[in-house]
Amino acid sequence: MKHIILYVTISTLTLIGCNKSTEQSEYSTSEVSISSPVKDLKNDTTNKFDNSQKIIKSAIINIETDSIKALYQKISNDILKFNGYIEYENQTGTLNNLTQTINCKIPEKRFDEFVNKLSFIQGQITLKEIKRTDITREYKETALKIDSYKALQMRYIELLAKASKVSEMIEIEAKLNEIKSSIQNESNHFNYLNKQLKYSTIEITLISNSISDSPKFTTEIFNALKGGFSILKSIILGLITLWPIWLCVALGIVVFRKYIKK
Repeated sequence: MKHIILYVTISTLTLIGCNKSTEQSEYSTSEVSISSPVKDLKNDTTNKFDNSQKIIKSAIINIETDSIKALYQKISNDILKFNGYIEYENQTGTLNNLTQTINCKIPEKRFDEFVNKLSFIQGQITLKEIKRTDITREYKETALKIDSYKALQMRYIELLAKASKVSEMIEIEAKLNEIKSSIQNESNHFNYLNKQLKYSTIEITLISNSISDSPKFTTEIFNALKGGFSILKSIILGLITLWPIWLCVALGIVVFRKYIKK
């Protein structure tokens, strides 16, 4: 039984290695078959996944602006109009030197349109990097691995049904758990690649190049008057708090005057 398990494992892992290149030869049915025939995994995967090129698009754009607040609102609205969403945002700096970072996801089909629109937005673009990563090979290899592991899983299930000894069942179930974990890992990676293909990542950094985002002069005057009023209010409240002392002083003055008159 151990020899059979070893043969099945080696033959199927050989299939995984052979599938890494679309130019290599097809599987031999004598190598991949056990008690029942198995489909040619290469041809089966080709039918399930298209042969189109898989490109992940991303961009980094820095924009200097006189008003970060206004431009941030404009870009946020445009992201929603393009059926995208903000994945992460962050604001750093002081009132006179603000930096707003927006990390957004835009549907891949509208990536170029959105980037072109940013080129005409109010502000000066100081950095524009566009990256296109070809993951066609990785995408196909991951799909082929999933199919190969699933085929291996079916073979072990067949062996488990034929096993007559408890030790054999335990050994086969251990292999099945390993295969199940491999399928899960590859499937998670495959789903991640699909998400990256569906939504492009654009990192937009807004940089303040003036003091327009800081309070205006009239606002500063208002804040100064407000602060002065707060100080006056505190002084009055402090004096009121000392009313027992003022009462004693007043009584002392009255008594002193009466004493002088006598």
